Amino acid sequence: MIRQKIAAAAPIEMILGFSQGTTAAALYCADLTPAEESMLRSVILVSGFIPRDPEYAKKILDTRPIRIRSLHLSGEKDLLVPTERSRHLWGMFEETTRTHFIHPGGHMVPTCTGEVKDILPGVLDGPPRGRARSYK
Repeated sequence: MIRQKIAAAAPIEMILGFSQGTTAAALYCADLTPAEESMLRSVILVSGFIPRDPEYAKKILDTRPIRIRSLHLSGEKDLLVPTERSRHLWGMFEETTRTHFIHPGGHMVPTCTGEVKDILPGVLDGPPRGRARSYK
């Protein structure tokens, strides 16, 4: 269903996934063909993780690297999806197009203030290929 909605509205600036929604977003990105990658400019994954279901995990793990520009946000105090678990998903995205940021909060979407607000334009407006960035 995500694929049809995006195809109908393409090109799309970004998909935002939070927690379990990151699984759907990552699966969508992993399933894109090279010709379809231009339909989606970027993805923001908050408290993301690789799914526990082996069939779905394999779809993401076998598509490495995912070449969509990505921002991965993880909470330092997130008890539901610890940063270490989020790192596994970060690693599935191409190093030169991903940015990850660890915010001081828990399992939440950080507000667009402070450091998150400062890095967001660089992720959204930055070049499609660059150098991996990491913030904490």
